[in-house]
Amino acid sequence: KNMTEYTLHYFPIRGRNWTILAISTYAGLPVVWKRDTGADYYKVHSPFGQLPLLTGADDFALGQSMAIARFVARKANLQGDNDADFAKSELLLESAAELVNAIGAAHFAEDRKAGMDKFFAEVLPKHLAVFEKLATGETITGKVLAGDLAVFAVLDIVLKLQGDALDQSPKVQAFYKKLAENEKLKALIGDESVHMFYQRQ
Repeated sequence: KNMTEYTLHYFPIRGRNWTILAISTYAGLPVVWKRDTGADYYKVHSPFGQLPLLTGADDFALGQSMAIARFVARKANLQGDNDADFAKSELLLESAAELVNAIGAAHFAEDRKAGMDKFFAEVLPKHLAVFEKLATGETITGKVLAGDLAVFAVLDIVLKLQGDALDQSPKVQAFYKKLAENEKLKALIGDESVHMFYQRQ
């Protein structure tokens, strides 16, 4: 079917774009990632003057990473077909967003190592415990929905920061590995031109 093409404007890094790209890539949506949009453009065209920014036909412009993620999920029919699935997916989207925010806060902390240590010791385990309880083996919601892909995206960042982060969460680890085998997602996470922005110390 003929679908409108969208452009996602964001730096060539794993950051607030990663959930959006995991969803659009998995679904095969025509979202082009433009990695070199200058501030002169996005300060004017982005609703909040920030990236990520999603643009499309007829002057379409959407800011805020989770709004973009949900918009893309809606386009991809990955929000769930019923209230129960929608609810599960939304829980995971919010949890993943919280983790990305916490990683960002630790990265920019005055003492980065202490901030990251605290993230891995206190913040991440709480979320992993919830995911571990919900995980069905190959997914968390029971299907592959936007929430599953959001968790996959943040876990990809987490594992780049600390390779053994999922060792105590076997079901979550199995879930990550299963999605990482998906041909489309494999190409996304294996793209060596995408830099790791957040640092462990």
